[in-house]
Amino acid sequence: MKDSPLSPIDDRYYEEVRELSPFFSQESLVQERARIELEYLSFLMRVGVAPSSKIPALEVSYEEVKGLEADLGHDVKALEVHLVNRLRASGREELAPFVHLGLTSEDVNNLAYARLLLSALKSVMIPAYEKLAVGLSAMARREAKTVMLARTHGRPAIPTTFGKELANFALRLAERVAYLNSLKPWGRSPGQWGHTLPSSFYDLPAGGSNY
Repeated sequence: MKDSPLSPIDDRYYEEVRELSPFFSQESLVQERARIELEYLSFLMRVGVAPSSKIPALEVSYEEVKGLEADLGHDVKALEVHLVNRLRASGREELAPFVHLGLTSEDVNNLAYARLLLSALKSVMIPAYEKLAVGLSAMARREAKTVMLARTHGRPAIPTTFGKELANFALRLAERVAYLNSLKPWGRSPGQWGHTLPSSFYDLPAGGSNY
């Protein structure tokens, strides 16, 4: 069946990860791709490649994009056609030829995935990890004098405390949270030949770096 879940994440564990759906669903990916395509179109206008105009507020229909994909057999091309149709319907025919100009699917995809991942980290995952680290730290302080048996190679060793063991986990988690907060996902637009086509092809190195 088409609607049968492919993994437990989509089934028995879905309620546990529901907050991540706005970042990792297929519809979210389509919407993020659209934002990148329109930002790139705006960039082409700023550097004089596309005619100076105003990009209207376009409503991207996930259902229409998926319908086009069924006909075209290509997800990013379907979005490109959808955006072109929406621009023409909004009276911006002059911008239509410049949608996706000089890009490949990977140019759009790697940027979309990076931005969605960063948004999920900042909005959901890091706050959850921080809350867990704070809880572990508080429990470690409460249990600082609770003696427990330690083990080495599976055999009894000198005693430790439950609080000290929890503090180890809290510290490690806090270090990972600090690392996640420092992450800056990379994205690049290598173009059709594997290098920086948007800047080098149009001889726009300064503009390309700003995009």
